[in-house]
Amino acid sequence: MNPTKIHTILSKYLPSEVVPDLVGWIVRKQIHFTVAEDRKSKLGDYRTPFKGKGHRISVNGSLNKYAFLITFLHEIAHLLTFEEFKNRVNPHGKEWKRNFQKLVKPYLATEVFPQDIRSALGNYMRNPAAATCRDENLLRILKNYNPDSESGTMFLDDLPDGAFFRMENGQRFRKEHKLRKFIRCVELETRQTFRVPALVEVWLIPPPPNWNSPNPTKEENTNAEWIALKELPFGSKFSTRNKLILEKGKLLRTNFICQEVGSERKFKANANMLVKKLD
Repeated sequence: MNPTKIHTILSKYLPSEVVPDLVGWIVRKQIHFTVAEDRKSKLGDYRTPFKGKGHRISVNGSLNKYAFLITFLHEIAHLLTFEEFKNRVNPHGKEWKRNFQKLVKPYLATEVFPQDIRSALGNYMRNPAAATCRDENLLRILKNYNPDSESGTMFLDDLPDGAFFRMENGQRFRKEHKLRKFIRCVELETRQTFRVPALVEVWLIPPPPNWNSPNPTKEENTNAEWIALKELPFGSKFSTRNKLILEKGKLLRTNFICQEVGSERKFKANANMLVKKLD
């Protein structure tokens, strides 16, 4: 892909003043760059050279231009860390953090980012985590710059206890109370209890007319809580809503490859699928 074509593509997703910088990275490092469809389990990723293929980076095209830039630099930091250390260091260890900080620092001294993002990003970069969504303040500020098509959603954490809401997959819940970074919620259809990330974006809905129990019953409170598959450690055993008992395996794009306990059957399970962890 020639630099002019790369410039044209990136201009749709980034602040105009940083496009030449990022084109330069792609050309110099011979990166196969992809603007990906929205992936709920990750904002971007970096793949190391393999079997004749060079560096590969993808970033979700649904991100606003500031989140897109931060994510791109996050992945370039992975590339630089790989070039220096190969696979001998932690993917988000001190070596990656140092490279990420070096990449972001010049932009914090310019007007590329609005002042509110620049302030939140500066605080986050003191000790950057594996994902920007781990920083509540930065995530909230970046959301303010999402396109209008994203309007109507709210962070679950911002809803009052007892509110009813819908998730993107259509599941409907009643919010109960906060558990650190998660919210205890009751699914309306099954009355089962789930742990839902506090900063997931949801739609507020009116109370259903047939809802006649403002609080879960004692029997319902004894149900084991359900959590997103991506929150479980690798190798964890869990049950699905259709009673399969599986063991969590490796991540393949937006799915985990899981093997049924006691058989050779393997399944692809979406990273955001709600499951019940087994002891």
